[in-house]
Amino acid sequence: MKPETQKSEHSIVSEAKTIAIQNGYLVLTYPLDYARTLIQLGYEPFAPKERPMLLLKSTYLALPNVFEYLRYIKNVDGFLGCYRGLGARICQNVVANSVYKRVAARYPWEDERRREQQQQYPQQYQLSSTRSGAWIRGALGDINADFVHAAKKASWEIVCVTASTVASHPFYVVAVRTMGQFVGRETSYKSVIQSIVHIYENEGISGFFSGLIPRLIGDILYIGISASLVYLASSYIGKQNGLEGATAMVSNLVASSCTYQFHVIASVMAINNSGLTIGYYPYAMKYDGWYECWKDLKGKKQLKRGSAIIGRYYMGQTVIINGTKRPTGFYFGPLHPPGLGTRDELINNVYLTRPKTE
Repeated sequence: MKPETQKSEHSIVSEAKTIAIQNGYLVLTYPLDYARTLIQLGYEPFAPKERPMLLLKSTYLALPNVFEYLRYIKNVDGFLGCYRGLGARICQNVVANSVYKRVAARYPWEDERRREQQQQYPQQYQLSSTRSGAWIRGALGDINADFVHAAKKASWEIVCVTASTVASHPFYVVAVRTMGQFVGRETSYKSVIQSIVHIYENEGISGFFSGLIPRLIGDILYIGISASLVYLASSYIGKQNGLEGATAMVSNLVASSCTYQFHVIASVMAINNSGLTIGYYPYAMKYDGWYECWKDLKGKKQLKRGSAIIGRYYMGQTVIINGTKRPTGFYFGPLHPPGLGTRDELINNVYLTRPKTE
């Protein structure tokens, strides 16, 4: 067998193993992703409870943590119900990673590639982590390289991530809408293929790219912030102190915090005008564009919802009634009874009034 053929087969096997490991991790953590997505969409089945702050003579409105949220989903839909939308998320992950790797292989600055191969940099700064539900990892290369080299690597990372995000976004929309059906008990989005047909027939090609712009903005800013922080840290701290890993981790955390709001907006816009209950009042407004969505959520202090797994607390507007804090301007509920099936059952047995769709 020719060396080129052996190398190609080895590359295919290696890529298959990588995809299998990533999808295994995705399956393990998917229930958390599912619960977080529902929170991002604005669904809070339980009203917050007032609790005292430690060491302070004040109170805050606490929401149930994600694990309590998941217990509620399991009680309603069963164990398998915690994996609603998993098929679309796996498709998104596979497409995103495949496109990313193929674009990354076309790195245009061959002189820089040869320099990296000759020096065999031991430290590969991981720019990308779990962004928007897809497991994509890219490397900046030697984090102690000169500014021009670092800028080239970061710029190409943006190109790679942009291509992978655009290519996989239709599956992202399908996944978010499939998850969102939990609230209204709709059945429009069952399988991946049926969901694609449904979106195409009702919204055309544009429906597959709902929420794409805020996702792209968030990813580009994420890479820019991460690359800038790690370059500045490596420039001032240097490479002889063994802090490269900690620098990368802190940079990723800061970038994630700064760009999280765009993931919330992308989720909301993915179900905007979709016909699902979660996409309309009282959970959301009908937005003409993502910026209008951003302004509305910013005014309601809802841009960070879902960012915490435990220690969740209500950040929205409040009023004081009889000396007690109460949330206002936000709808909590409904609470679905276990085993609830169709949308008709929900409307007849749970909602006091029929949800608005306009």
